Amino acid sequence: MSDPLSVASALIAIVTATLQSSKVLYETIRSFRNHRTAVSDLVRELKGLELVLGPLEEHVRADETAFLPLKFPLIQCREACVGFQELVERSSMRTRGEARTSIRDWARLTFMNGDIVSFKELVAGYKSTINIALADANL
Repeated sequence: MSDPLSVASALIAIVTATLQSSKVLYETIRSFRNHRTAVSDLVRELKGLELVLGPLEEHVRADETAFLPLKFPLIQCREACVGFQELVERSSMRTRGEARTSIRDWARLTFMNGDIVSFKELVAGYKSTINIALADANL
C-alpha cells in the first residue's frame, strides 16, 4: 500500500501542474481575440477553471488527503489542457510573440470549431467536479 503522505504530497503537484497547464492554455486561446463565439466561450470556461483550481490548490495545501478522490480527474484535466494546447500550437502558424492571427490561423480555427466546443464541454465537466469537491469541503 502507498504511503498516504507521499500520495497526498503528489496530489499538490498534480493540482499545481493542472493549474499551470490551464493558465497556459487560457493565455494561448485568449490570444485569438475577436474570434468566433466558441473561442470566447472556451476562454471564459478556462478562466473559470483557473478560478476553481486556485482555491483547490489552497485547500490541498491545508488538507491534501481530503481531495485524493480528485487525483485522477485532475490528471485527466491536465492532460486534456496540454493536449489541446499542442493541437492549437500545431494548428497555428503564428510566430511566437506576434500579436495578430493570420488568415490561415482563422481558417484552421474555424475548422477546429467542433474540437473547441467539445473541449469547452470537457473543461466545464472538470470544473464542475472540482467545484462540487470544494463545496463539500467547505460544508
